[in-house]
Amino acid sequence: MHQYILSEQAKISVESSGSGKPLMLLHAGIADKRMWLNEVDYLSKQFQVINIDLPGFGKSDILGKDIDYTAVIKSVIHYFQLSEVTILAASFGAKIAIDYTLLYPKDVLKLVVVSPALSGWKNSVELADYEQKEEIVETVKENIALTIQFWISRNLPSENLRATTTDLLTDMLENILAKETDHVEEVNCVDNSLLLLSQLNLPVLIINGANDVSDFLEIGVHMQKSVATSEQVVIPSATHLPNLNHPALFKEVLIRFLSETQKV
Repeated sequence: MHQYILSEQAKISVESSGSGKPLMLLHAGIADKRMWLNEVDYLSKQFQVINIDLPGFGKSDILGKDIDYTAVIKSVIHYFQLSEVTILAASFGAKIAIDYTLLYPKDVLKLVVVSPALSGWKNSVELADYEQKEEIVETVKENIALTIQFWISRNLPSENLRATTTDLLTDMLENILAKETDHVEEVNCVDNSLLLLSQLNLPVLIINGANDVSDFLEIGVHMQKSVATSEQVVIPSATHLPNLNHPALFKEVLIRFLSETQKV
């Protein structure tokens, strides 16, 4: 069921489906909640799945000049009256999930982070160069081509990048670029999560794609070493969004972790 949740900062588009223990999905910064369509299909048979468009993405809008994404998550949890939520989050969404868990550890039962970003991480030369190129591209078409090449296609074999995946990414990126959010300032309630990872005291699964940008593979390794209750899985021949490259293998890894008895 699709609905909108209004908070002080945003109009939040949410799809809720299934029943059972709550499972919240947070998408990557190059996507919207549609990146999880395949996962929603099977997860909603076991869980109450709450799939969110973060404000500034998809069908969600930022209502002011600043946005605190952890406050947005708190608004959704309050709206559905949830407790002990499992969060599945990718990239930028994983950064928000980690920050939220550090702020409100009693709210989160388990955490799955896919290609996680972290506040406090110093970008590699490769990532810094990409961000410079992103600033100087002149058209939407060039921006999308650069984004897909850098994050998704990279040096993957063609069979690991389906046309349907490229079409979906193109549509999601067009939507993001059409939103005027340059004036919006992101409020970070956690300044440097890199230094606080040892405070995470819950089961954490870190999933990386073997062909991803080196920063995110290194973040995955660092998290696994810093969080005593974590494990890392690296999916071969996959890039920044491995669920789109290898949906069957991603499902196998995800379901195994979600089915395990909580151990801390």
